[in-house]
Order: sequence, then C-alpha cells, then structure tokens
Amino acid sequence: MKVVLAVDQPRDATIAARFLEVVRLPRGTALSVMHVIEVPHRALRFPGQQGMLADWRKESVMSARRLIDRLVPPLRAQGLRVRPVVKEGLPGPVLLDTAERMRTDLTILGPHGSSRLRRFLLGSVSELLLNEAPGSILIVRGRSRGRRDRGMSVVLAMDCSTDAKSAAGFLSKLRLPRGSHVILLHVEEDADRELARISGMGRVDLTQAVERAMRERKRRTLLMLERMGRKCAQQGLAVDHVFAEGSPAEAILSAAERHRADLIVMGSKGLTGIDRFLIGSVSRKVARHGPCSVLVVRKRRR
Repeated sequence: MKVVLAVDQPRDATIAARFLEVVRLPRGTALSVMHVIEVPHRALRFPGQQGMLADWRKESVMSARRLIDRLVPPLRAQGLRVRPVVKEGLPGPVLLDTAERMRTDLTILGPHGSSRLRRFLLGSVSELLLNEAPGSILIVRGRSRGRRDRGMSVVLAMDCSTDAKSAAGFLSKLRLPRGSHVILLHVEEDADRELARISGMGRVDLTQAVERAMRERKRRTLLMLERMGRKCAQQGLAVDHVFAEGSPAEAILSAAERHRADLIVMGSKGLTGIDRFLIGSVSRKVARHGPCSVLVVRKRRR
C-alpha cells in the first residue's frame, strides 16, 4: 500500500500520527510524511526581498524536517517504510500532484488547526482531493476515544454498490485495535426518492416497480451485510447491524453521533446510486460535517 500523510502544524500532525497508532496501516506500507511550504505570493513580486525569502525558505524547511523527524520513529516501529518529504507550493495542488504521480492508495489529512480560516482551507484541500485524487482520503479529527488496549467505534456505511464493497475491503486491511466495535449501517431511502429515480421507465404503474426494486435491494443488502458481519467477526470485532431511513448523509452523521463513533468509513460515491455529482455530495457532506475522523474509499484508477 502507498500512503501520503500530510502534516502542517505540530499539534495537528501529532493528532494524525496518534490516530495511526490506533488504526494501524498494514505492515510494509510505503508511507510518505509530507509537509508543503506555502511561499507568500507578495514576497515573489519584490526582487529586493529575495534575500529575506531565501532565509525564510531555509528556516521553513528546517522547521518542517524537525516536525517530520518527531513523527517518524513510532511509525517505523509499526513496520512501515517511512519517507520524509518537504515540498513547496499550494497544499491542495501539490498533494493532488503527489497522489497522482505516486499512484497513492490513501492520502491522510490532519485537522489543520481550529480557526475558521483553517477550517475553510481544510475544506478546500480535502474537497479537491475528494473530487480529483486517484485514491482514498482519510480526514483525521481530534475526537477519538479509541486506544490499542480498548478498541474503537467504527461506522461502516454500506449498500450494494461497488464503492461500498471497496470501503468494506479497505477497512479489512487496516489493523483496528482489539475490542473494536463496527456498526454496519444501511440507509434505505424513502419511496418518493425511489419513485423519482425510476420515473423515466415509461411504466404506467410505477408503484409496483418501486416495491419490487426495493424488495430486491433489501434482499441483496441483507445478504451483503451478513457476509460483511462474518468477516468482521472473524477479525475479532464486535458487529451491529443498523438500518435507517431517509437522507444518506444525514443518517450517517446521526449514526456517528449516536454511537459516539471514532471513525466513519464509506465509499466515495455514497449511498444513493444516482449520478456521480449527486452521489459525491453525500461523501463530501459527511467528510465536511462528520463529528469524527472520516475515511472515504475510492478504488484507485488504473
């Protein structure tokens, strides 16, 4: 597995690193710990400030390396192949370019501070990566009660889509702490949405078509949840099946609050099964408003 961990401020980098002490990556993972130095645009426009800019760049690189050096030893102790990386540019485009060139399976973003401006910048970076990155995205937030000796609570949003199955497969590769609890969540949209989805079929009696489609989907969902539950149980994880109705994004966020989740795992196209934009809006909403860390899984494009 190829992973990029993007780090910024010391506190936020520590939060992300501690999360990886609880939810561990597979042994042998190639992990690039990256800091992006953003050069002030004004400084580039004034030739007389080039000397000061060179000194600032030198100090910024040294500071970034000190930050990364503090994170590397415990990550290497987990059996990861860690490589420190310091680059210059705008964080979003640099991370996206790195993910595409390295063909990363996962990019990890820390909370990036708590100010309103930093939350906005985090949203712009994370949404760029959610939309464009070739692999999965993990947004780490500070609220985590899980520990290696106590376990954690994970909400795994499932339906019968390929993306949801990829999310389940990705979760199975991670080394969750013993005693962890997985909530397998399936959201059933109401009949009105189902009716709107198939209204272009040209059928006179759409009600029967809706009922048949919903029965078949429920049958396939129950089989899929049963298989996933067995796999989780084989890994020593406690499993609960939870069914909800309504808006997928709202149901996922509500379940995360109710079960005091440490992590939400879902496919990049969400749970609606419509077109890419509408489906993607589910994962974007959960990633932005989730009360805990959020892992959005996308199969890497070949």
